[in-house]
Amino acid sequence: MPERLKTVQSNLENVYRQVETAKAEKGKPFPQEEELKTKSARLAELNAELNIDERTPVEQLADSEPAKSERMSVLDRLRTPGVPGNTAKPKSYEEVR
Repeated sequence: MPERLKTVQSNLENVYRQVETAKAEKGKPFPQEEELKTKSARLAELNAELNIDERTPVEQLADSEPAKSERMSVLDRLRTPGVPGNTAKPKSYEEVR
């Protein structure tokens, strides 16, 4: 128990030091603030240019219907004779039992 108390007290002191350091940093100005504003404005311009039809991507997705795949399913390929990779003759229900 005494060892655990020392560990916990050490952790608590560390937290107090971190809080004091954070308070000191809070008052300092952000050195890249102007660069951040410039790049954020440029990003907004590019996003506006890329969004040509003024709809959000979610609205665009809602309007488009999912394309139906013309590929055969794996199960259908296994059942169909003559498909590459399927050299065995399909078994009938009676042969399986």
